[in-house]
Amino acid sequence: MARTKSDRGASRAKPSGKGAARTRARRRRTQRSESAGDIITRLLRRLVPMKINGETTKVPAMAAIILQLRQKAMSGSARASRVLLNYHHFAIQMSGGGIEITFVDDDYTTAFAMSLQGAEHDRR
Repeated sequence: MARTKSDRGASRAKPSGKGAARTRARRRRTQRSESAGDIITRLLRRLVPMKINGETTKVPAMAAIILQLRQKAMSGSARASRVLLNYHHFAIQMSGGGIEITFVDDDYTTAFAMSLQGAEHDRR
């Protein structure tokens, strides 16, 4: 009996391919251990060659970006000036603004302050 075109593929199941793709995607996801932020940080810390005063030196990528922005801003680029200013504001916000010290008024701090004033009075 002659097989027709529709009979040829009917005897065996064809793989849809979806399972293999799902397995590959799952495998890719589990192997990735770095977050996007970690990847960006690693790339910005990577040393890149840059010419400074005619001499090639290796600097972190972030420093190279800032130096190029400064150079373009100084040559009159308003866009580079805006980007540099935005980065400056961002860096200030992310730095936390320094350490804040709060003194609590109690017997110990009052006595300590008095001892400092007494020592200052003795020096005069």
